[in-house]
Amino acid sequence: MGAAHCSHGRPLLLAWRRLHHIFLAAILFLLHHDAVWEIDLRQRIHVDWEVPVPLHGVEDGSQQLHFRLVVGEDDDLIHLVRFVRRLVLIIFTGLVVRGLVVPFSVEDPDYQGLELETMSPCEKHGKASERLVAFEGTDTGRRFLACAEPEGQNCGFVEWVDHQWPPTMQNALLKLWAMVEDSKSARVNDNLESSFTIHHLTEEKNKLEANYDKLVQDVHELMSFQEDRVVDFRYLQDNLTYQQQCRSELLADMKAQMAKKDAEFEKLKQNYEVLLNLTRAQATVIQNLKLKHIKDKQLFSEDKMNLELKNAELTKSEEKLTQEKLELKLQIAELMKAEEKLKEKIKGIQAILEK
Repeated sequence: MGAAHCSHGRPLLLAWRRLHHIFLAAILFLLHHDAVWEIDLRQRIHVDWEVPVPLHGVEDGSQQLHFRLVVGEDDDLIHLVRFVRRLVLIIFTGLVVRGLVVPFSVEDPDYQGLELETMSPCEKHGKASERLVAFEGTDTGRRFLACAEPEGQNCGFVEWVDHQWPPTMQNALLKLWAMVEDSKSARVNDNLESSFTIHHLTEEKNKLEANYDKLVQDVHELMSFQEDRVVDFRYLQDNLTYQQQCRSELLADMKAQMAKKDAEFEKLKQNYEVLLNLTRAQATVIQNLKLKHIKDKQLFSEDKMNLELKNAELTKSEEKLTQEKLELKLQIAELMKAEEKLKEKIKGIQAILEK
């Protein structure tokens, strides 16, 4: 029940108390189907039930035993059930000793069937009595004769064959029956704790499955994002290589600057490979994947912005180089025109000299 101390402890406590009331009322109801119970304003359970007990020597053959129990919400469920069981056991044992109720019996192959040898017939029916061996309280193991009629017609006749056991034997039997009741209560307690544990583990399993599905989805999204980044990076790398060739043909002084930019892109590539390795290693630390994913996403966003800025700068540089190339072509065209004019002048001079 350690989980009940979390932020949801109050609802769990209220649910436990309500379950406490329902479970206790159900157990008390199982003691007899005529039990009547209700919950007062102080959250206490009032239970009243009457148990019809077949009596020997009474005209109607039975007597009503009335029980009343008041249970508060803070009372321990197992101790209350144990108390009620022992109370019923003590009352039932007292009635058995007084000969007012037929005790529970167990089958014994050495002592069974109808008693035909002795003259101990059933007083009401005048028929042979049945041989039985008691299996309840301090009379466990004692042989007795009882009415052989079925339930509903049984008059409750009981005549003991064996004398009462010595006090030491009775105390030992009481302790044994108490141990049986404690064992039953312990099993009930274990089953109750196991049900809560199973319920808690089931909720944890559902939460883990939901988290695992979310993490798997995040991994797929992250891998897709990284694949897109690989394609973009290769495209940018090819484009930069082409631009480097153009700039090396046009201007020799731009080589140093482009080499510096290549080093920067190489460093970015290494950072990307490190991030890729970290992403693959996230499979072993899946519990921290979500936080790392957020951090990596921020880093990728910054890198993307930096790449876009650098791409914009390279575009501007390409436009500038294109403009300079056009200017050089114009200058070359002008020089070629001047060269042609000089050639014509030289031809004119040669013609004059030849004349």
